[in-house]
Amino acid sequence: MIMDAMFFQPSPAIAEAFETWRSAYLLHARGSFDDEGAADAACDAHGARFCELVAAPVANASDFLVKAYVELLGRCGAPLRSGNDFDIDNVEFDGNGRCDDAYMHSVYRDLDSCDLGRCMLATGSLAFDPARWIEAMDAADGDALVIVGPDGDKRLSIVMYDGEDPVQDRQQLRLRRLAASRTAEIGNYIFAHHPDKVAHLGAAA
Repeated sequence: MIMDAMFFQPSPAIAEAFETWRSAYLLHARGSFDDEGAADAACDAHGARFCELVAAPVANASDFLVKAYVELLGRCGAPLRSGNDFDIDNVEFDGNGRCDDAYMHSVYRDLDSCDLGRCMLATGSLAFDPARWIEAMDAADGDALVIVGPDGDKRLSIVMYDGEDPVQDRQQLRLRRLAASRTAEIGNYIFAHHPDKVAHLGAAA
């Protein structure tokens, strides 16, 4: 795809800032705080890491896309009860004024049209990570299994269920698209790290 040809890996400076932001974001999003002070501290840390990331100089087109993603997620938040803290709540894209609405819809479309954007939206990663992909698949009520045939050949089977939740449906579709060219990588990872997701068929007669 043209989009994938344009967006390679982000620069090292942006990648480092993104991972630092990601840790602070998850602590703020998933943390269980005993007092208001701890919650405020997590919020402040997340805000500081966000500012550091967007202030980092860009070196390529991918760096701009990373900043656009983080800004839009910070503005709109993740969909509630979606099981995915890295998708962006597109319900928030409407009612902000014609220009703002058009901007947010177009940025989200562009993110979901390239591999880098899908990785960020699906797993909060700048590069494909099979471990995070499997975690995201489980959270989206999907499953991935390795079927080992009688002759030892391995095949990846991705199971998804159509539901009534459009947020979950688009996450499943995004995960399937990410897996399309990575079946061997995912299958090998599952075989090595998730024996519970490996099924052996009967031996050949």
